[in-house]
Amino acid sequence: GLPGETKDQMLETKKFISDTNFNTVQESGTAEIEGTPLHTLNKKDLEKALFTQLDNSVITRASNTAIIVVSIVDALSSVLTTILCLIPFFLSLFGIIDIIMATWLAIIINLSTLFFLGLFLGRISRSNILINGLLMVAAGGFTAIVLYFISF
Repeated sequence: GLPGETKDQMLETKKFISDTNFNTVQESGTAEIEGTPLHTLNKKDLEKALFTQLDNSVITRASNTAIIVVSIVDALSSVLTTILCLIPFFLSLFGIIDIIMATWLAIIINLSTLFFLGLFLGRISRSNILINGLLMVAAGGFTAIVLYFISF
């Protein structure tokens, strides 16, 4: 049952499928995609269209779990990247490397992190990963240059 379909139409489709002599049948669920009519429905309309309650459903629990996991990963990735970029400065603080070397290492670590983030984004968007990696490095470099000039 999709928006606009009645329960009788849905049951008619189910009956048609069961009356055919297919060996296999594939059914697909629906997903909200931003900008589509399904996305504009409120929860009650969606529940009506799916003939189910979404409260405490697998869909709701999966959505809530995904929100929590993404939030934790997002927070931890920022913290870990910051710590990784600060390591050269701690090494400098203890006299293991000089401050110039620490600065260059931090820059290399930052640009490498941006490059790998670009590779990842290129992969999930199914576009050229190398170009995405280089664009992320360019964006990071441009941001650093702007910040350098506005700091005066």
